[in-house]
Amino acid sequence: MGILVILGIVSTFGYGREKTLVILLITLDRAVSSLSSIFYGLFQQHERMDFISTSGFIKSALSLSVISLLAYLTGSIGWICLGMAASTATVFCLYDFPKGLLFTKIDPGGNPGGRDEAAAIILRPRWIAPKLIKVAWVAFPLGCVFGLLSLNYNIPRFFIEKYWGARELGIFAAIYAPAAAGRFILTAMGSAASRRLAKYFTLGDKKSFVSLLCKLAGMGLLMGGVGIGIAALAGREILNLLYRPEYAEYSGTFLWLMVATGIYYLAIFMGYAMTAARRFWAQIPLFASTGMVSALACYHLVPNHGLPGAAFSEILAQVTTLTGSVIVICYAIKYAFATEQVATHNE
Repeated sequence: MGILVILGIVSTFGYGREKTLVILLITLDRAVSSLSSIFYGLFQQHERMDFISTSGFIKSALSLSVISLLAYLTGSIGWICLGMAASTATVFCLYDFPKGLLFTKIDPGGNPGGRDEAAAIILRPRWIAPKLIKVAWVAFPLGCVFGLLSLNYNIPRFFIEKYWGARELGIFAAIYAPAAAGRFILTAMGSAASRRLAKYFTLGDKKSFVSLLCKLAGMGLLMGGVGIGIAALAGREILNLLYRPEYAEYSGTFLWLMVATGIYYLAIFMGYAMTAARRFWAQIPLFASTGMVSALACYHLVPNHGLPGAAFSEILAQVTTLTGSVIVICYAIKYAFATEQVATHNE
């Protein structure tokens, strides 16, 4: 459905043959990735995060190899996008889907047509309207949240490009990359712990829920503190080593961005906790508020202060996210625990 919608959009607005082809190929790649994400959810449900990490590693290595080869041989963005989509589809067909069969109730072994039968049952659409509506209702706020997250991430970049140009935007993106590198580790940890957080919350095990969340937050605090310390002591040397000497002039901005990232490391786990507590709708006003704070801060700081102003705006935005997340989680824990006590008393 999404592919048809995008095809209608590019046909209506006339992007041209090459751009249309690139857009459709990227859409195809995202569509296949969404299928992989469904299987990732299955793997996560069974706490097989090793399947997810292996799939991601294979996909990254294959995509990088194919894209590099096609860029060298053809130099065509169309062929590169085709290679990217083909790599994603290959990993899904040869790894994600076969691993998904391991968790089905159908045992393909011993039956020559068993695997084909299992595949057919898994892929067969089930148009059960009440269930589809329920899933859509649950997913809708999360879709809004991811849209807001993407917007909030780019707000400082919009202001930098508008007031300072593409060069400053490129520098900002470059010095932000090493500052935010740790998020991949913490995101993986959050994904691995999210099922247990949800289990503890559902069972009303307040102690285990809070204990696990505190451990995760402690890890985020530790990594953020280490990053800030490294940026304060050797930020200039790091930027000079990774890029060129002129980037070292932005070591102060790099330090501010590391502070923002340290706060973000804590907010990562708060986000997983909110989702585990099924506080989906509460996240929409939270991240909308974060976007407003970021936009207002950038509006006042970026025109006059440039990249340091954008970095400080990031700090304000992350403080807003972290504060709001803690409030939502505390309310969720208090409400759920109070409800559990009332239910126990009535029994």
